[in-house]
Amino acid sequence: MRIDNVSLVRYIEQLYPERTNRTVYRFNSVSELSIQQRLRNQIEGYRSTLSQIYSGIGLLNTADAGLESITVAIQRARELAVQASSPTLTENERSLLQEEYSRILQGVRRTIQQTTYNNRRIFEGENLVVQTGPNEGQNITMNIPDLREMLSKLFETDISRDSQQALRTIVQVLEEVSQTRGNIGAWMNRLEASARNVLNAYLELFRSEGTFEPAVEETMMEQIKDELLRQVTITGLLHRMENSRNVLNLLM
Repeated sequence: MRIDNVSLVRYIEQLYPERTNRTVYRFNSVSELSIQQRLRNQIEGYRSTLSQIYSGIGLLNTADAGLESITVAIQRARELAVQASSPTLTENERSLLQEEYSRILQGVRRTIQQTTYNNRRIFEGENLVVQTGPNEGQNITMNIPDLREMLSKLFETDISRDSQQALRTIVQVLEEVSQTRGNIGAWMNRLEASARNVLNAYLELFRSEGTFEPAVEETMMEQIKDELLRQVTITGLLHRMENSRNVLNLLM
């Protein structure tokens, strides 16, 4: 099921072997040559942009999956803090709750450290600029915060000593994580819309650049479009499946 953006672009080229392998063209005039070259430059620009957009979507999917794991873990930590606030518990019982609480926070730390995309740690705080068009200024700037800093106050909590303070901190952290996921969702929507626009322009230019039977070409273009657009859904699905395993590991 895994389809990366490089193979998708190659898929287009494989559907048109006579075009991609052709090295000699005949032109009736210099103007035709100029038009052909300009179209090819535009095609390459859209192709590069499409690759960047899909990389951005993959990164956001990975970030959202990591945040989902963290959210589930912190919600479990909140349940433990609520239990620890009971006045009927013994010191030994509170100690056992704190032990599980500490293991959960260790799992959160590991998730922050191990959530990577293309060997790049996502949660260390960095502005990411994704090109959404072939021209200057057509981009989206995304800022995924440094979760080590955002959750630092959570790592200092101790439910065996002050469960109420831990609860207040947990609620605050969950709100911040939720807001970050909301931002990621908004960026995802913008990138998916940009991907559709760029893909349509790319296919139109690719079609204009050569001469093929209209009926055959239309069918091929629809196949390419469907295949490319599937990547967004497939990428998200794969990360959700991987995330489910991570959540189980965190809570074991």
